[in-house]
Amino acid sequence: MDLIQHSLNNHATLFAVTCTFLAVATLVAPLLLLSTRVSGDLPDSLPWTGRRQEIFSKTRACLRQYFRGFADLQNGYLKYGKDGKFFILPQPTFHPEVVAPQEHIKWIRGQGEDVLSHRDAQVDRFAIQYLFPPIAINRQPVKDMINALRLNLLRNLSRFQACMMEGIGDSIDTFFGKNEDDWKSICIWETMERTLQKSSLGTLIGEPLCDDEVFVKSWANFQFWFGIGTTAVGCYTPALIQPLLGYLFRIPIDMSSHRCLKQLVPVIKERWEKVESLKTDLSFEDEIPDDFMTCLVKGAIEGKENEINSPKLLAQHLLFLTVAAFPTTVIMSTNTLLDLVSSLPEHYERIREEAEMVLGGAQHSSDMADKILLTKLHYTDSAIRESMRLNPLFTLTHKVVDKDGLTLPDGTHLHQGCYTAIPVTEIHLDEKFYPNAKEYHPFRFVLEDQGLQPENKCCDTSTSTAQGDRRSNSLVSTSDTFMSFGIGRHTCAGRHLASNQMKILLSYITLHYDVKPLGKRPPNRKIGDMNVPSRWATIQVRRRNFF
Repeated sequence: MDLIQHSLNNHATLFAVTCTFLAVATLVAPLLLLSTRVSGDLPDSLPWTGRRQEIFSKTRACLRQYFRGFADLQNGYLKYGKDGKFFILPQPTFHPEVVAPQEHIKWIRGQGEDVLSHRDAQVDRFAIQYLFPPIAINRQPVKDMINALRLNLLRNLSRFQACMMEGIGDSIDTFFGKNEDDWKSICIWETMERTLQKSSLGTLIGEPLCDDEVFVKSWANFQFWFGIGTTAVGCYTPALIQPLLGYLFRIPIDMSSHRCLKQLVPVIKERWEKVESLKTDLSFEDEIPDDFMTCLVKGAIEGKENEINSPKLLAQHLLFLTVAAFPTTVIMSTNTLLDLVSSLPEHYERIREEAEMVLGGAQHSSDMADKILLTKLHYTDSAIRESMRLNPLFTLTHKVVDKDGLTLPDGTHLHQGCYTAIPVTEIHLDEKFYPNAKEYHPFRFVLEDQGLQPENKCCDTSTSTAQGDRRSNSLVSTSDTFMSFGIGRHTCAGRHLASNQMKILLSYITLHYDVKPLGKRPPNRKIGDMNVPSRWATIQVRRRNFF
């Protein structure tokens, strides 16, 4: 009996040891594999931030990024970046980035797209190839779309101002209410999202779809699942298993995009046929709306090397363009309103006074179509720009695509497939470039030559224009010390549209509503490498009594 018991104990022990070994192997084997991948392509000469003296140190440094927020980037910038040194920042995807100091931004901008690619980095960061395969963001079709947005939308933007004002005003009145006696609590993010949705679709898609409830609902579902997918797969999932998780997210993304395309393709096809008919019969010209969609169709038909050669392909790229541009404007608008109502009450009043002075006399659509009307909103422009400085959305990432790699200015060589990053947040918060950089000064960028008194002049010394040139400090301008809209040839093509939307939005709110100041601003949080405001922050609003 004892022999049997002893034998059973031995078997149980062996079973326990085997299970323990398999469990440990299950955990350690991926760590070993990931550790090999993490360290394989990175130069040993560069220092790491967030790495400790421990086993699997690089892998564990990447794993900690799920919880560390911006702490490691801040520490690395203070320790290395401010001294002009490159350093390595771990990432949850196990593709660490080589972070560049501010003085080498010009050098990065000078590298060709065939050497250091921003678009290839976007494909990886947002896992586009797994979530929405019809779009190859680094290929010609999306480049054609961006060029069309950059040229045609900017040229005709003033024509949309009156519709924007009307649409944004109606939406704000709906969500804020018109009660002049009682305060109402509203969720800022949700309100900005629903307000800007109609404005963005009206500009980029146009009628009749922008007013079609079925299409708008399908588009909102597509935008939701695409946004969740890019964050979960692109920002938080190790590259080794991104294809698997991406496939799962593609199910709701494909379903919602199919519903959108079912309505969008026939509209584009009809427009396509009418534009084609102009080659032989100009009588159709008056029947074709002069909007952004028509510009895209004409570009697709007339472009000599345009790869968008069918209504369906154009519809897929237009759908992608709308969901790529929309969330950033929502985030920036939410940040701006949170910053403004958390600052001194007189700041809100000053923007209201400006709105009354500039927009108060614009009673007709012809008045709102004035190209220079919104450029007169200097205080509003500065308040939004300052919020974007304080809360930039992304780091700017590039991928080494040259098969021979890339040699950094300090002599360090990066292999093909490595990533570089510009620490936008830390540069924006550097006292070297902005006095009291961590504080919100809404009128920091208001210049004396505009006939206004600046609260706190910006010390951006990297721009080639003189300090007195108002354009160098306008909301849509960029420099090596202000990169919220990107920089160089990859500056956001839709920034003028976003700028006009946010100016109209902020002006309308201050002009028509009182808002209770917030005692403390709800903090932003890091999602991947994105800086995102609270989705649940609320404010108290009340319709303004003009009498």
